[in-house]
Amino acid sequence: MFYIFDGDDDFSQNEALAALKAQLGPADILSLNTSVFDGATLSLEELRHACDSIPFFGDARLVIVKGLLTRLHASGRKKSGAADSDEGEDSHESASAGQKEYRARLLDYLPSLPPTTHLVFLEPALLPSKSPFVSLLAQNPDKGRRQAFSLPNLRSRDGQSELAAWIRTRAKRKGVRIDAEAVNDLVELIGNDLRLLNSELDKLAAYCTENTITRADVRQLVPLAREAVVWDLIDAIAQKRLGAAMNTLRRLLNEGEPALRILGLMVSEYRLLLQARTLVDQSYTEERIAARLGVHPWRLSQRMDAARRASADSLKAIYRLLLQTDVEIKTGVQEPEAALEFLVARLCR
Repeated sequence: MFYIFDGDDDFSQNEALAALKAQLGPADILSLNTSVFDGATLSLEELRHACDSIPFFGDARLVIVKGLLTRLHASGRKKSGAADSDEGEDSHESASAGQKEYRARLLDYLPSLPPTTHLVFLEPALLPSKSPFVSLLAQNPDKGRRQAFSLPNLRSRDGQSELAAWIRTRAKRKGVRIDAEAVNDLVELIGNDLRLLNSELDKLAAYCTENTITRADVRQLVPLAREAVVWDLIDAIAQKRLGAAMNTLRRLLNEGEPALRILGLMVSEYRLLLQARTLVDQSYTEERIAARLGVHPWRLSQRMDAARRASADSLKAIYRLLLQTDVEIKTGVQEPEAALEFLVARLCR
């Protein structure tokens, strides 16, 4: 059988793969009969050799190929009017003859896979709706299955609701409940990074009392919660709201957050704003900025408005002032908490 696990949600892809492995027998035996390939360089002959091999001391052979079908659909120049979602076997003029031959020979081979072989294609993006591989499975459901995994789109309310439902379901699997405020905080703080959400839920489930995760638990245990409060501080500074900025700063200090850590988080946030502003000036898209800076797109999207409002020169001036404050605290020129209050007052002028 062969399986297509496609889409940008690699966390759920890997969970589906783990579930399949569990069905195929003991892990120690299956590991002896598992081959993993990079589809960018894999030849059809290598793939067939792996798939046609007889299982060793077991009943199943697992072959995992990463990105091959994406490679076989890739091309440079699309035909005029061809939509991404409708790309099929002949939608591109520039597909090489070798690529077309590979695709045709693979389509011929897949229905004849040995019954002991389970071939899994892991694809980083959804395949085109008219993909011949998707069509082959639709016509031969007994030969395998396709599972599409897409991350919730947090720019839409439906996507936000989908992610909130995922968090509640995941918490239930861990044997705990989670209140609505805690769910909303996790959505705001982490976005659709499902791997990180799952990790934080593990920690929260172990910590919470009475089997319920609350907003207080999230703010206490999730590191990004502190960053979010610091971002509230920076947002108030950007809008010159001195009272709100001071209240947020004092709240952090009263909750036991060290002054130097608060300053460090401010430096990190302003560094990100300055880098984003510089790349905006170079006509980078938001997606390219996230990739260039190594920042999760959801975190970046929350900060792009502020980056666009401020000039690069003003952000550089603030950054220099932050570094000056750091030096003054560490050399004993100013007391840490007083230095932060003075800094916030200067920035709000």
